[in-house]
Amino acid sequence: ARSDDPSLSGNHAYADLTIGGWGGEGRNHKMSGPEILDLARQAIYVLLTLAAPMMIVALAVGLAIALLQALTQVQEMTLVFVPKILAIFVTLLVALPFMGSSLGGFMNLIAQKIVSG
Repeated sequence: ARSDDPSLSGNHAYADLTIGGWGGEGRNHKMSGPEILDLARQAIYVLLTLAAPMMIVALAVGLAIALLQALTQVQEMTLVFVPKILAIFVTLLVALPFMGSSLGGFMNLIAQKIVSG
């Protein structure tokens, strides 16, 4: 719904949704290619830092159970899932404050970029 949309009344003070403010005054700044790539790089970094604790725990539990299965010669396929799910759940509970602060910081960065144009 942009200001040039015929379905909008145009009389509302905030009807102009273009970048740069209401009524066309202010900054008309579009993000450049390097800014977009930097933001995407930061998003991927945040994604990896959020997923890494659970992935590392899942890898460690999977390796430990595989070693246990190899030593005892018990080849039950479903034996791996319950301990791995429980370990990931506990790790998620422990890492949740860190994950929330990381996502909150990234959201603040995105909000600052939106506000500053």
